[in-house]
Amino acid sequence: METMTDFQAKTLVARLTAVAPAAVAVLIVQGDQSEASILRFWKPNQAGFPFILDRIRFGEWRSKEGAPSESVVICKTSEDRFEIHCHGGKAAANRILEDLVSFGIVPVATTDKPFPRMLTTGYLDGVSYEASIDLASATTLRTVSVLLDQQRGALRRSIESILDHLGHQRVAAALSELAELESRIDLGAHLLSPWRIAIVGAPNVGKSSLINRWLGYDRAIVHASPGTTRDLLCDATSFEGWPVELVDTAGIRGTEDAIERAGIEATKQEFRNADLVLELIAPDVPRIAINVGQKRKLLVCTKSDMNREWDLSPSERENALVISSLLGDGVATLAKSIVKELIPTPIPSGSAVPFRPWQAASIRQAIDAVNQGDETNAMELLQGFIKA
Repeated sequence: METMTDFQAKTLVARLTAVAPAAVAVLIVQGDQSEASILRFWKPNQAGFPFILDRIRFGEWRSKEGAPSESVVICKTSEDRFEIHCHGGKAAANRILEDLVSFGIVPVATTDKPFPRMLTTGYLDGVSYEASIDLASATTLRTVSVLLDQQRGALRRSIESILDHLGHQRVAAALSELAELESRIDLGAHLLSPWRIAIVGAPNVGKSSLINRWLGYDRAIVHASPGTTRDLLCDATSFEGWPVELVDTAGIRGTEDAIERAGIEATKQEFRNADLVLELIAPDVPRIAINVGQKRKLLVCTKSDMNREWDLSPSERENALVISSLLGDGVATLAKSIVKELIPTPIPSGSAVPFRPWQAASIRQAIDAVNQGDETNAMELLQGFIKA
């Protein structure tokens, strides 16, 4: 097994983002030969300019003469450390890895030991290290960007600001910044675990048709016979770069079919598991009362192409979203409304976002401590964010 000393004597390369196809892949190269190895294959769009710390450079990756080039972004993050951003498919990242290995760079994986601390020596703290590990499972450009911000110190800077406020008895300012972090906990928890969206309604209101329209292919069976969907069908996609899991549920109705009844019970259980419920109603299907409890819900009127009225109260008519899965009308607007419901306040680039359970717990405990007048305890809780 390689020792830490062995690793320190070499230049290493690792892929930080998921191996599965995604919008972007991020690789990290660290060691004395990092810049030389990159320049062996990468040609900048503007030649003659040196790398500048924390400044991105655009260029083309060229394996050999005559081979197709690949658009690649390079960022120097320390004197011997570089990030390589390329297309998220397996082929692009594998090609870069193979080229660097052919130059003598040593490949390592996030599961290798002592990989973590060796490749995180350029990070500010343990939080940055955790972000680098979570990058290996991020599946969209949006989530990669948020985790990269934390890797580069966004969360640390926010915590340092709060600690400074508390150290100088600026309690109101500290609470304000802590509250802002707390408001992003739910978002951080879903960077790797997608928001779960349950699509519910009576049989034949268009649940499966809507999912098929979003996915772009016939994932779910669509049939005029009631009860076609008898089990929960799940599929992953993303809305505006945020990962979501769509759950096509059994149509809710009274039935003597034991299998269909089991599907309906599973649907009702899904109300409790979902982050958001879409209740679908159609003009040609009798509406069934659906109680989703305290869950967030959007009311969706389907089959607008039929030019018929839906069973709506005056207040529902003001807020309902109207779509036609057949024609695609209103479907993109519905996706935007879902994002707004899940993430009411958009976060600017570079924002601090807690993304691990212990971070969420520490922030909430610190808020409680400050509210109880125990600033010392709050500061002790927050020190965990900036430890190396």
